[in-house]
Amino acid sequence: MAKGASARRHAQAVFQIALERGDLDRWQEDLSTIARVFETPDFKRVLESPKVRLERKLELAGQQLSGVSPLARNLISLLVTKGRVSIAVGIASEYRAILNRYRGVENAEVTTAVSLGDDSMKEIVEQMSRATGKQIILTGTVAPEIIGGIVIRVGDQLIDGSTRTKLSAMRKALEERQV
Repeated sequence: MAKGASARRHAQAVFQIALERGDLDRWQEDLSTIARVFETPDFKRVLESPKVRLERKLELAGQQLSGVSPLARNLISLLVTKGRVSIAVGIASEYRAILNRYRGVENAEVTTAVSLGDDSMKEIVEQMSRATGKQIILTGTVAPEIIGGIVIRVGDQLIDGSTRTKLSAMRKALEERQV
């Protein structure tokens, strides 16, 4: 079973539980905590070691994560028992994505050749919010290789207005005409 698909299924199940109980934010906090603790290199090595007894792994996980809710501790026990601690980060990430979709929030990434100022970023957020009808959380990346223009990724959609892409399209069109 692929890690991504398994993490997604676990996150969907957790989201349904959280929705029914009205604990959406608490679960997000708990899952982030679990992921952070399970990704600690020394602790991860212990949990994945076949030399450490399962009872000891469960005891250590319980000690490290004593502040999470009882239902989250059940998830911890399941992951440790099934040897699936490596998907904890994926579960937290998938849960956050599901929660954002539920709340009408969309993550977007904008790539430009030079760094954009705060005013430009705010304008992009406003335009994207109007276009999608969702609240946008924008992260910016600088990639000089796009030469100029802007590349925006929102979910599955890619809007490539980069100079590099336009030049490439022009080159291709010119090459086709020469043939």
